[in-house]
This record gives sequence, structure tokens and C-alpha cells, in this order.
Amino acid sequence: MSCSENNVIDFASRANKQEAVAKLKLLCLIDSEIGRLNLVDKLKANYEIKTVSTIFNALQLLKQEIPACVIVQLHLKDENCFDFLRMLASNSEFSRIPTITCCVDDVFDKNIEDYLIKVASFMGSKLYIPCADFYSPALGSKVALSLASKLFPLAS
Repeated sequence: MSCSENNVIDFASRANKQEAVAKLKLLCLIDSEIGRLNLVDKLKANYEIKTVSTIFNALQLLKQEIPACVIVQLHLKDENCFDFLRMLASNSEFSRIPTITCCVDDVFDKNIEDYLIKVASFMGSKLYIPCADFYSPALGSKVALSLASKLFPLAS
């Protein structure tokens, strides 16, 4: 193998490493296995995703590394997502992390869902993804647009 071939291979391996480093990191608190699998499937091409199913595990990961965004299931089976959002908002280190809430199953009456969305928004959630959008191919673009607007806001 010639020296120039080595340089091409070395450059390609460095580019692949840089591409992996460049992916934004997301922390996803979703207790539905189907929901977690769907999220990873739709977002894995563009993001480094860590999924957890409990608030405790989410907090443990947050202590290790601050993600670009946290995605939280609105209706956790055994926990209250608002407790988690409150913890994030009250912690100076975590309060700047953009949060997205989502619904992974149709459990809410429309009026209840509207109320919960308002509460989540009040607690800092930047975007709500309803169940129909959560399982659609558009999930990735919704997350990307939300993150782009938070990470690179337009000058006013």
C-alpha cells in the first residue's frame, strides 16, 4: 500500500470518528419499550441516543453527561414526568437543557391532554409531540426543527 493510500484511509477513518462525535446527544425518558424502540429507530441516524425508563436512571445519566436535549414521555406509568421537569428546572446545571415532551400512547382525553401540555410548557418543555406524530416518519424532523430553533435561534 502506498503512502497516499494510507493517507486516504487515515483521513476516512478520522472523518468517520468526527462524524460520530458531531452527533448531538439526546437523553430520552420513556417507560414504554415500544416507544423507546420507535424513538431510537427514527432518530439514530442523526443523534446519539441514550434511553432510560425511570427518573432515577435519567438523573444518574444527567450527572455523568449533559445532553443537547431531553425527551420525556408525558404519561409515565409509575412516575410523574412533572416531578422530573421540576427537578430539571430547579437545577442550575440542568435548567438550560431543552426538553421535549411526547405522548407514546393514546391515553388522554383531548381536554386533559391540552391541560397537561400547558403544564409541561409552563415547566419548560419546548415542544410537545402527540402520539400520532410520535409514530410518524416526521418525528425526526420535528425534533431537528425544535433543536435547531433552541440551539441556533434567529436574531430578532
